[in-house]
Amino acid sequence: MKKSKFTEEQIAFALRQAESGTTVAEVCRKVGISEVTFCNGKVRVATFLATLKGRTTGTALREAIRSLCAWAPMTGDQLVTLPGQDRHYLRNKHLIPMVRDGELHFRYPESAKHPHQAYVTAKAGDL
Repeated sequence: MKKSKFTEEQIAFALRQAESGTTVAEVCRKVGISEVTFCNGKVRVATFLATLKGRTTGTALREAIRSLCAWAPMTGDQLVTLPGQDRHYLRNKHLIPMVRDGELHFRYPESAKHPHQAYVTAKAGDL
């Protein structure tokens, strides 16, 4: 399958815009993607979230967290609701070690208790 010329960030931006109430046609025109690319991105996210239901291994859960944070900055509360894990378990067993290991970064590194704090995936150049 041919690699998309649009980044995951562009498709994620389009998905967020559509969720906020903008029409799909207008979002696609703004971003410069086709409606087919938009729908493929939406299907990809839905399929990915469906795989998180039920019991998952720690490795699969961490891969899911990395993928979700690559799409958009995610707060701890958002990450808890998607896989349906306990907040303390997710934070202590996965999020804190992933930040410590450099897999994730804080969106606001200067303030760990920032009201809009979120996790973002570390870029390849940051590692």
